[in-house]
Amino acid sequence: MCQYTDKFGISSRLQEIISLLGQSQVFEEAAEILQELTGVIISAKQIQRVSEYYGDKPEDLNKAYDQGIKPAPVLDIPPSDTAYAMVHRILTFVMHPVY
Repeated sequence: MCQYTDKFGISSRLQEIISLLGQSQVFEEAAEILQELTGVIISAKQIQRVSEYYGDKPEDLNKAYDQGIKPAPVLDIPPSDTAYAMVHRILTFVMHPVY
């Protein structure tokens, strides 16, 4: 997902780590954890910038899908097949109606 290394001057892998830390911790704590675990010193503000930049991407994609700017990805499941979906730890049985 993280591919804009020129935007932040941080490798894509480190951007992914920062995004994960930024969404699970307060930005200041995320900076401390990152430094303690990797020895990399990045400010809390930079963690906030990266986290918020990538955090807005799914919302931007959904708007593009809703406005018809970009076609929404769809799974190609044959009508005879059964599909199962896991959403927030709830197993849902999905079946195509037979007409």
